[in-house]
Amino acid sequence: AFEMATCYILDQSRRRSKLGLIRLAAEFEYAAKHDALTSLANRREGLEQLETEYQRYLRNGRSFSVLLMDIDLFKSVNDEMGHQAGDEVIINVARILKEECRKVDSIARWGGEEYLALLPETDAGEALHTGERFREAIHRNPVSWEGREIPLTVSAGVATIHGSESIDRLLQRADEALYRAKRQGRNQVCSYEGSAS
Repeated sequence: AFEMATCYILDQSRRRSKLGLIRLAAEFEYAAKHDALTSLANRREGLEQLETEYQRYLRNGRSFSVLLMDIDLFKSVNDEMGHQAGDEVIINVARILKEECRKVDSIARWGGEEYLALLPETDAGEALHTGERFREAIHRNPVSWEGREIPLTVSAGVATIHGSESIDRLLQRADEALYRAKRQGRNQVCSYEGSAS
């Protein structure tokens, strides 16, 4: 009886250890793919999702778009109100983007105050419409911080995959469109104009 009880206890202990290791591995995998502040996909995971969508595009020819967004005047929030206020702004924008995107879309925190939306099977017109929806939702939801209201706006650049262009070129076009939105006064969505090659 003692031997059976010992075997049972050891078996249960091994099972618990195995489950603990599996749980720990899952937590590490999640941490490797997600941004700690916003729980969005991080840049590396965003690039992997983009590569998967690109391979799908090469197989079936269904276009997709990307939307690169940047919080306007973010540096002034950090400088005037501190990094905690800046973090709250980043978290708030991430929450709104998650709420506003379709189930098939994915949002990644691309860098400091930048986000990338991957929009599968979405043409340029639909992507512009999505960008406007994101922009308006963010603009309607200022952040309350220590009795003050922080107005939020984003600028965004849209690019849609064309021909056999690379992912790098697609992202470059989205970036150029984003900077045009910034130059034209911020709080707007611009699409890339010009050749995709």
